[in-house]
Amino acid sequence: AAHISMFLSIHPSWSAASHAPGAWMRLGGQVGCALSRTQMRLRGGCEEPEEPAAEVQEEEAAPKLAGFAAQLYIALKDNKSLDPNDHPSSFQWMLTVLLAAYIAVGAPLKEYVPGLRELATVEPKEVPLTQAQLDRTEREALRKEMEEEYEQTLMEDKVKESERKAKQDKIDAAQHAQEEAANAKNSALSGYAEHIEAIKGRITAEPADGVLLRLRCPDGHQLTRKFDKDSPVGLLYDYIDLERYTKASKAPDADEKMLELANLNYCLVCTMPRLNLSDKDATLEEAGIKASCALMVQPVAKPDAK
Repeated sequence: AAHISMFLSIHPSWSAASHAPGAWMRLGGQVGCALSRTQMRLRGGCEEPEEPAAEVQEEEAAPKLAGFAAQLYIALKDNKSLDPNDHPSSFQWMLTVLLAAYIAVGAPLKEYVPGLRELATVEPKEVPLTQAQLDRTEREALRKEMEEEYEQTLMEDKVKESERKAKQDKIDAAQHAQEEAANAKNSALSGYAEHIEAIKGRITAEPADGVLLRLRCPDGHQLTRKFDKDSPVGLLYDYIDLERYTKASKAPDADEKMLELANLNYCLVCTMPRLNLSDKDATLEEAGIKASCALMVQPVAKPDAK
């Protein structure tokens, strides 16, 4: 501590010499002499008279020296400027120059010396932007913001167009389904009307002494009529279709009723005796009807139905 105090004792002369001609030469000489005397004392070659109570003085100087070293360490860490005017003393500036030279050669062994790594680390200085750079940055930010807004608007337009197209497709599909249903309905009604017109010419007068048949329809309506035994079975189907068409045409919902009849496929069956009159070209007698009986109109699936 006494030797370090001796080094610090030349501090005022360094501060004054930093602005005088030949200051650095004299400063170097003083530092060299101080180092030589210190080496000689450490080797035992030269002893200087010790002042009384040296140990007490060293104990009192130790805290002051530690505080000064800590302040110096913080100053070197925070201020690495090479301009002498940026430092409070020439001593601190000289240490900064030495530290800069040490950093310039790669800062060897800094990983192994406590605290040296922090001193040898130079934080990059933030260079203030020029007005042109600020203007360019502002223009780029504005352009980017406009592009993002454009992309957002474009995306929203695509979503709206997709929703509009989906809605229109749904409307078109519904209209197409309605048109197909209407066309199918008109076609069925037209075909059924043509069928009725065709069977009107095939219906003969009711014979006086024919076979009395009771025809029960699915809706509970019952038809009664006499037929010749040699009449074809198809005449029964024509009679049933004509009678049901006549009744349906008088209903408030005539189109719906006639559409239901047009889409109805049925077969005449008899329970007593058990008969199935599916052959329309056969006569009633050939089909097994030889006396009065009751027939039922039994709906069946159309041949093309799945």
